[in-house]
Amino acid sequence: MNGSFEEKLKEINETSARKLAEISNKFTGDMEKQNLELKEKFKKLDDDLEGARTLSRDTLHKLILLATSIVGFSITVVSTNLFNQRANFGELKLSWYIFLLAIITAYISLFLESRVKYALSWRAFQVMQFNKKYFSFQDWVKVFAVIIYSIILSPRNLVFCRMYSSEDKKTYFANLNGKTVGWLAETYKLVLLIETITAVIFIYGLYLFIKSFA
Repeated sequence: MNGSFEEKLKEINETSARKLAEISNKFTGDMEKQNLELKEKFKKLDDDLEGARTLSRDTLHKLILLATSIVGFSITVVSTNLFNQRANFGELKLSWYIFLLAIITAYISLFLESRVKYALSWRAFQVMQFNKKYFSFQDWVKVFAVIIYSIILSPRNLVFCRMYSSEDKKTYFANLNGKTVGWLAETYKLVLLIETITAVIFIYGLYLFIKSFA
C-alpha cells in the first residue's frame, strides 16, 4: 500500500510539475510575443517619425536653394536693367533681406536638430535619475550651461556622466543628467518652431519679391 501510495504521489507531483512548466512556457512565450510586437510598433513609430523629419530637412534644404536662386536671379535681372522701370527697389531689397533671414533660420534649425539629437541620444544612454529635491538655482545654472556647451561645442561630453567615488555624488550627478536630458528634449521642440518661422519668413519674402515686380 505504501509503495502504491508513493508511486501515486510521485505521479501527481510529476503531472503538476509538467503542467506548471507548460503554463510557465506558455506565459513566457506570450510575453516574448507581446514584447516583439511592441518592439515592432515602436520601430515603426521611430521610422515614421524619422521619415517625417527627413522630409522636413529636405524641405529646408530646398528652401535654402530656392531663396538663394531667387536672390541671385533678381540681382542679375536688375543689373541688366530689364525691369528697372517696373521694379519697386525698396520692396525688392527688403525681399532680399527677408530671404537672407529665411536662409539663416533654416541653417539654425538644421544645426540645432543635429546637435540636440546627438546630445540627447548620447546622454540618454548614461546614468540618470529624476528627483526634483536635488535641484537648486545653482543646479539649474549648471544644467543650462551644459546644454549650451553640448549644443555649441561638444555634444558627446562627459559632464555629469563620469565615474564618481561616493554614492551621494553618483545620485546627485545622475539627477543633473536626467534634468539635462529632459531639457534637451524640450529644446528639440524649438527646432519645429524655427522651421515654422522659416516657412513664414520665406513666404513673406516671396510675396514681397513678386509684388516688387507687379
